[in-house]
Amino acid sequence: MDSTIALILGASLLTAFGVLVFVLPKGISKLSGWTALAEKFPVTEPYQGEWLTRQSAYARGLSINDCLEIGSNDRFLYIAIGLPFFDFDKLQIPWEAITDVKPDGNWLFLNIDGLPVRLTRSSFDASAIGRMLN
Repeated sequence: MDSTIALILGASLLTAFGVLVFVLPKGISKLSGWTALAEKFPVTEPYQGEWLTRQSAYARGLSINDCLEIGSNDRFLYIAIGLPFFDFDKLQIPWEAITDVKPDGNWLFLNIDGLPVRLTRSSFDASAIGRMLN
């Protein structure tokens, strides 16, 4: 009897772990709009600069805090997501796809291909913010 309970408990824990590690992140990716952006804006030119780590974003009611990496150059905004998430494709977003930029306190409110997003303002230097505002 005790071995049956241990087997059931072990199977339940493995199932819960699988859901947390594999299913939940995929759901977050779809709900937040990340999957759609990754399909539309795949990385075709790897980013060669320095990534700003531990950045945050908010999209479609979901907060992604302290796990984004953001980089930019004169042509693209790059966004990657780190731990605790994995298997999220990096984004390479042309500046032309970013519209309706509104700085507000510590945040930048903007649209990426029509998806409203809020990013940490400290993720960007003055020239990157200037590119978005023009």
